[in-house]
Amino acid sequence: MQKISLLADESILWEAVLAKDHDWDGKFVFGVKSTGIFCMPSCPARRPCQSSVLFFATSEDAKAAGYRPCKRCHPDQFIPPEKEYQKLIQILDSIEPGKITVKQWADQGEVSEEKLRNLIMRFSGLNPKKYLWMKKIESFKRKISSGDEILSAQISSGFGSSSRLYEKAGKFLGMTPGVYKKGGKGMVIRYVFIETPLGQILIAGTERGVCFIQFGDSKEELIRLLMKEFPATEVIPHTNELTDWVNQLEDYFSGKPEKLQIPLDVQNTDFRLRVWHELQKIPFGEKRSYSDIAKNIGQPKAVRAVASACAANPVAIVTPCHRVVHEDGSISGYRWGIERKKAILEFEEKSKRLQDKK
Repeated sequence: MQKISLLADESILWEAVLAKDHDWDGKFVFGVKSTGIFCMPSCPARRPCQSSVLFFATSEDAKAAGYRPCKRCHPDQFIPPEKEYQKLIQILDSIEPGKITVKQWADQGEVSEEKLRNLIMRFSGLNPKKYLWMKKIESFKRKISSGDEILSAQISSGFGSSSRLYEKAGKFLGMTPGVYKKGGKGMVIRYVFIETPLGQILIAGTERGVCFIQFGDSKEELIRLLMKEFPATEVIPHTNELTDWVNQLEDYFSGKPEKLQIPLDVQNTDFRLRVWHELQKIPFGEKRSYSDIAKNIGQPKAVRAVASACAANPVAIVTPCHRVVHEDGSISGYRWGIERKKAILEFEEKSKRLQDKK
């Protein structure tokens, strides 16, 4: 257990106990004088009166004071949540997709279904049921990409019927299984290159909206990245179809802070789409922390999952993942390079100051 220096003002620790805050687990335990039992902050047991509580930095300290570990939260057997999560994922990785239920998953992980849900939501942003669906879809994609026929990939990935697969296909694949099998054949994506002060970008989209905006070192690299996901898609240079979107991006790179009105045509999990939508609310020249985004979408524990969603963003600038930083203001985690992220933030802050002076 990680030791902490107990605060002179223990009200913060008491607030963590009242909130049953998992983030404080492993940092201290509390003993109940009337029962002689000590617990973790997140223990589900009924809360005692504050006057009956003593705080200890470690389980060993509580035991030395004569307290017994709680049989509900087992504070002396605490495992860091990151390790518990990895253990649960390893269990899932060892089983064929579709061969395990949420209850069986919890049983094999030796945790309650509630704890399973809390851990999976915290680190992935998905509830366990959706996570199992995602694993099946990932298996289906791998098998299709390896040359398996749709029916074979469907069955071996755990989909009992075609209707269930097609029901989820639009959300997770962005198209029907048949179209995905053909590498996007029948779809048309138009693209154009734009030179910017921060490097060359490629903007590409369908008739519904932008599906790809990325920085790259060369046009060849950017085309290769665009074709990687949908190798059989018809990819053609735009004529006038993307002109409005290009003009908006050029205005942006000229330092104009007006909100970009560019529609998106991206598909992913509900959680990532919610994160990306929240990112679009961050004003030009401002920043938010990963924990801010997690709180704003109603999942304050899913900070790591928010960071993962930012890293997976396929549409730079329009979905401004560059505006998300750590709580202490430090900058990290940008798929197009941390130096470019710093440059974009500096560019936006300078442009905003100039606009505010006008």
